[in-house]
Amino acid sequence: MHGDEPTIPNLRMYGADEPAEAPNWPLVRRHLPPSGPTNHDLRTAMLGASLGANAVLLIGLVGVLLLARAGFFSPGGPSMQFSPTGSASNQTPGTQSPSQGTPTPRTATDWLQVTPTTVSLGCDNGQQTQFVVLANQGPEQVQWQADLPGSGDQAGVSVSPDHGQLRSGASIAVRLQNRSHDNGQQGTIRFEVSPEDAGSPASLNYTTEACN
Repeated sequence: MHGDEPTIPNLRMYGADEPAEAPNWPLVRRHLPPSGPTNHDLRTAMLGASLGANAVLLIGLVGVLLLARAGFFSPGGPSMQFSPTGSASNQTPGTQSPSQGTPTPRTATDWLQVTPTTVSLGCDNGQQTQFVVLANQGPEQVQWQADLPGSGDQAGVSVSPDHGQLRSGASIAVRLQNRSHDNGQQGTIRFEVSPEDAGSPASLNYTTEACN
């Protein structure tokens, strides 16, 4: 006969000294981001470096163009002038450039000058004959001619030489002699000059005493 006491199951008893085994629970692994740079970061850095280099190059080219326009790189010596239609080497032979066809402007001063511009002729040896200097201060040779207010004794003075030519920068001594007898004379001697570009004639004022 069975008693009324409950049946105790046969359970394994663990001693107090024996360590308990840890349960084998599944571990969840977390995906951590990689520590190094990604491909996207590398592409961004390369694109930024390329844009910076291009900007520096563009600024340098603009600076060089501005300096060249200002003439900073022009040579010290004279430069060759080119016509609008091409260089000087391909111009048609026999044609003149615009600079060659421009006439030479007239000088501001008259080429022929006389010094002094006023003389007084007397009757003694020191005053009856005097000299003036006629000089060509122009860039070209000139022809000159003395023009007296009268002829012969009417002018009261003789000029020698009374015509000639003078190279550029040359001068000549012109002799004036008193020829007045009854009355003293006064007048102006004009030294006419050619070519036309030489300007106005040189003028010499004179007075003479009557020498009986």
